[in-house]
Amino acid sequence: MKTNCIIYVLFGSLLIILSYQYVDFCKILSQSTFVVKNELQYINQSCNDRLTFERRTHCNYKNKEMCYSTNKSLVVTFWYKKSVDKWISQNILSAFPLHSFDHIIFVHDNSSWHSHPGYQHFIWIHVTGQHRLWYLKRFVLPMIAESYEFLWIIDDDTKLNFNPLHYQCVVRNLNVSLSAPGRLTGALSHRLTKKNYNFSNQIGRWTDFIETGPVVVVSSLVWQCIYMYIDASTGTGWGLDLIWCNMITERCLPSSEHKKACAILDAFGVEHQSTGVSSSRDGLPELPIYTRTHEAWLSKKRNIGPLAKDNKLIKFCRQ
Repeated sequence: MKTNCIIYVLFGSLLIILSYQYVDFCKILSQSTFVVKNELQYINQSCNDRLTFERRTHCNYKNKEMCYSTNKSLVVTFWYKKSVDKWISQNILSAFPLHSFDHIIFVHDNSSWHSHPGYQHFIWIHVTGQHRLWYLKRFVLPMIAESYEFLWIIDDDTKLNFNPLHYQCVVRNLNVSLSAPGRLTGALSHRLTKKNYNFSNQIGRWTDFIETGPVVVVSSLVWQCIYMYIDASTGTGWGLDLIWCNMITERCLPSSEHKKACAILDAFGVEHQSTGVSSSRDGLPELPIYTRTHEAWLSKKRNIGPLAKDNKLIKFCRQ
């Protein structure tokens, strides 16, 4: 009896310690010979490494599977007081309807959004004075991303000239891991991201560079890998886009898959509703985090080749 008590105390302590590394150690625990049937059931439930943002109406005791998986994609965007006049805040519900998307709105000032039509449906996270990658590292965890098909990362000064579900159909069929629509108007940091009409009839082009904004679309599987390379001290993400395309091909794609990961879809357009780029004051100090540490993955900012032979897939995905 005394021996059993010691075992259970040690087992309980082990669970607490291992909870910080649940993915690896859950497998170890479930294979341990001293775990009895009831405890094994508890471990299997606790170690599920997926978690959706489905509300109680869908995720409940009778529909547990909805808590771990969904057919939706996840949209994250970053707003402040002046975003109320921007296209994305005014059109987010029609562009990204609730039946196909869950939404996280990161608010980086003290503005109130109680009157927004999506207020009751969205997840609102208010942390003053933070930047894009700070939020993503802390709130869009791999266990969250795994439950969704795609992750849309969108700045508040973005206007989409296409249907996101149409776009998803195309990248899904072409197996594109990380992508962006061609840039039409507004401030431009990298010429490569501008819409290239030479590739429009081939949907777009494989590249070794995708900028972190104003809109990025990432497959769930690849985001889980990218997440591991995002430094916790990163805020703006400066430098990450210089290495993540080559990093994906080297570290994130299964060996059996093709080694093209990034594409700009010139058949789709996005307007950057900004006349200037963000200040380098916050970004430049972060640059060495990625460009020095992962120098072998630095982008040459080049086009690799056409995305498709023709644009038939565009028509197919409209059906």
